[in-house]
Amino acid sequence: MTLRTRLTLVFLLALLLPAAASAQHFPSDADLTAIIEERVEKDGGMAMVLGVIEADGSTRIVHYGDAGEGARPLGSRSVFEIGSITKAFTGILLADMAIRCTVGVFPSEQLAPQYLRVDVAIFFKPSHQLSSEKLSNTIDYSRLYGEIRFLLENSRFVLLEGAAEAVVRYIRAPTYPGFGRLNAEAAAVELAKLHPVGGSPAPSLFIYRDRKNVEIPVEERSFGEIDILFEGRHCGVYRLRL
Repeated sequence: MTLRTRLTLVFLLALLLPAAASAQHFPSDADLTAIIEERVEKDGGMAMVLGVIEADGSTRIVHYGDAGEGARPLGSRSVFEIGSITKAFTGILLADMAIRCTVGVFPSEQLAPQYLRVDVAIFFKPSHQLSSEKLSNTIDYSRLYGEIRFLLENSRFVLLEGAAEAVVRYIRAPTYPGFGRLNAEAAAVELAKLHPVGGSPAPSLFIYRDRKNVEIPVEERSFGEIDILFEGRHCGVYRLRL
């Protein structure tokens, strides 16, 4: 499955499963209600409905709070408006880039670079600036391609995971005045080896990072600041800001 397909629709699923296949059960209705009551009161919400599926397949529904004026009483058919996971983003996809990179666990893979298929998706908050027709208010595709190509061609990795992490952290690193593009809210990268060693299955890797799971350490020096984007076994990726 390509990154293009993966990005068509993303679901975040939370599954509650029994700890074992034996007849274990969730807490009683009273205890479950107390749990969601605490959550609603703590977070300043209005209501919550919780459904559980027991190991034997039976189901239970508990609820707490006020459904609102004119709404149906809370229950198994209550409908809630989805909130934070439906925030609108503008996404830009750079697909099917073929870039040479030294990466692999086999000694032969460390002797010469090999071609990777690189797909990158970058997400921004919607803004009137995006319709300004100015490259500085969006992404200069050619420039970003050159930057990613420079990063991969001049680095050495053992695993695709390291190469993908270096690329996505470079994209997610905060921009600065005069940098020439918007700050990305999130980014996704997929890497695939086009010609794996010895006819083995073609490996590929997909990662997604947003502000919550990307933190860029900064070292202050007398001549400026150094953003530590990635540090691996064979290489480090740094951005110097004078």
